[in-house]
Amino acid sequence: MKLFNLKLENFQGLKAMSFNFDGKNASIFGDNGSGKTTVFNALTWLLFDKASTAAKNFTPKTKSASGDVHFLDHAVEGQFRLANGHVLTLRKVFREIYKKRRGSASEEFSGHTTDYYVQKVPATEREYLSTVLTLLGSDLEQAKILAMPGYFAEEMTNKKLLRIEQEQVIKNWLEKFGQEILVEGGKKMLNFDNLELIAEATFGLRKVAVYRCPTGLYYLHGDNKTREVWPADVITWYNKIHNLQEWGMQMTTKETEEGEEKC
Repeated sequence: MKLFNLKLENFQGLKAMSFNFDGKNASIFGDNGSGKTTVFNALTWLLFDKASTAAKNFTPKTKSASGDVHFLDHAVEGQFRLANGHVLTLRKVFREIYKKRRGSASEEFSGHTTDYYVQKVPATEREYLSTVLTLLGSDLEQAKILAMPGYFAEEMTNKKLLRIEQEQVIKNWLEKFGQEILVEGGKKMLNFDNLELIAEATFGLRKVAVYRCPTGLYYLHGDNKTREVWPADVITWYNKIHNLQEWGMQMTTKETEEGEEKC
């Protein structure tokens, strides 16, 4: 993909700014505090919901000497050209929510919300994230490592690195052997709004996908059937097909405990 245009509206210290990169390499120069990092933050927030520096408690809100500036929409819009020549437009808007309590004459601040747009059409968060995954090749963590210099050192814990390694196994397996394993599918139906797409593959007219639940469970879905899987199951299937003895990973299957939250 190539970034063609980036627009900022009330994003941190920049009120309105547009950059036409035209899909080429670009460098931004300026004095300290002029907004160079803010532009980078805008791109990483649009794609990853994080600051380019991986700073904690990041917010796109505009601030003044007295604190947050209220009653503003903070937005970023990016236009990308894909490898097939198609143009994709993504937009995120971070705004405050005000509600009038019963018996009150005025509205009171009650929190924040984020609105998502794909091709200038309102989208759900899940639809937006799915589009971003497609844009980045379904490998969000690798994209973060490449895009944000401090992400690997500050954010990549051993647990997260193991999860990435597990998911890479799943992706490799699904791409090569998903069709052969799908016949073992179950019947569990899920609320896909709670799931994160990890990998998907198409075999003729059949699509197979692996999703992850926030609780850590993985699900294989295809032919309108879904079954719970674990990375160790994928390795077992891989070994079964290829008679492979060594994978260089130590994983064990894990049963869902009684009462554990499920998607």
